[in-house]
Amino acid sequence: MMRFFFGEKNVKGKKLDGLDISTFLNKLMGDVNTQNFELPAVLFGMKFLELGLRAKDRDVNRRIRLFRSFAFDLIKRRVAELDEATTEGKTYHRTGDLIESLYLAKSLHDKTKTDDVYDYMELIEEFCTFFVAGTDTTYNSLNAARTS
Repeated sequence: MMRFFFGEKNVKGKKLDGLDISTFLNKLMGDVNTQNFELPAVLFGMKFLELGLRAKDRDVNRRIRLFRSFAFDLIKRRVAELDEATTEGKTYHRTGDLIESLYLAKSLHDKTKTDDVYDYMELIEEFCTFFVAGTDTTYNSLNAARTS
């Protein structure tokens, strides 16, 4: 999923908090899921978790910010690379990642926002949705295969 969204060369070998990106995201996703079912979240909602009153909530919030910053920088660098290649008329190796596809379709711009244009944070949120959905369906498929 990371390679499809951000391009293989941009994520290969990269680490966050000492973990490869997929492991980092899986652990973060598990921790967020655990938080959602704890009593404070049930009683007070997500706003309580965002306040970071508990150490574990602050840690999860920090890791969420870390990933968003990492992904934002990836997108920004990739768009700059595509801008440079386009304005200078350079040929470049097409990778087929989503950033490149949105860029070429003129649907990825940081400065202007219309209904058919993604900003960087929207793209990061879309990635998170696909990542969680893909992980959930993979997990359910594996469990179904084990019980058959």
